[in-house]
Order: sequence, then C-alpha cells, then structure tokens
Amino acid sequence: KQLLQCSEQSIVAYTGIALLNTATQHWQFDIIQTQIKYRPLNEAMVKAYLERDQPYGCAGSVQIEAGGISLLEYCRSEDPSAIIGLPLITLVSMLEKDNVNLWIKNHVAI
Repeated sequence: KQLLQCSEQSIVAYTGIALLNTATQHWQFDIIQTQIKYRPLNEAMVKAYLERDQPYGCAGSVQIEAGGISLLEYCRSEDPSAIIGLPLITLVSMLEKDNVNLWIKNHVAI
C-alpha cells in the first residue's frame, strides 16, 4: 500500500551522521538529502518486487541496491551511499578533516 501511494511521487529522504574525535573532542555533523522520484507503479509491479526482494526492513520499502531501483525514475544525492545506510563519502570527508589516515598498508581502514 505504501509503495502504491508513492507512485509518481517525489520525496526527499534525510540521513544524518555525527562523528566525534575522542582525542580532540571535535564533533562533526551533517545531513545528507536524497531526492527520489517514483515511476508510475501498479499492483502487479509492486507485488512482484515485494515477492522477489522482501524489503520489509527498509525505510520506504525500497532497496535501491537491489530490485527496488527499478521502481524509481531517479535517486539524486551528493552521497548516494546515504540512502542505503551509512553515508560513506561524507564519513571519509569527515575523517580526513580530523586528519585520520584512511590508508594503512594499501588498505582502506574503514
């Protein structure tokens, strides 16, 4: 029912992140906006998607990293990982601002 109500609608999703550097007590905060536009949806499309992906634990019932992307016309964000969960691009930027070395022995530390 929720997905059918989203048919042809545009929404904005917000993902918040906060980072505390415990050595310096420096806090950083950010809110990432993601603009989402749904395609025209019908019951058959939604039923097939729900049976295939079973996205019942997802905000908005859309797993964009899986079949849910097919329900969308677009998904726009400065940090596309934010809509899936932890905004990794934003986190890396925050860590760099706190002089955290992300590259250790040719491997990413996060």
